[in-house]
Amino acid sequence: MQTRGISETEIKKLMTKAKIMAVSDEISVGVIGCGRSAVFRHLPAIKQLAGLFRISAVCDVEKSRREQVESMFPDVRHYRRSIDMVD
Repeated sequence: MQTRGISETEIKKLMTKAKIMAVSDEISVGVIGCGRSAVFRHLPAIKQLAGLFRISAVCDVEKSRREQVESMFPDVRHYRRSIDMVD
């Protein structure tokens, strides 16, 4: 079964690796661009891999897109400029 671009087999393999890793080894991810691909593919896929990856920041020049992602991920930092996100 395919789950938003990642098969269940791939998810299980990654989660097995995640169980081996310590919590402090979780990889922080920043996403630039909060358009359709980010909202419906990239962010949900990263969220499925909790324990291995953590969404720490997102960036988009359009306020409405940032607000949409903020409603989905309230604990994630949101930026208008990518340079501010990586600073």
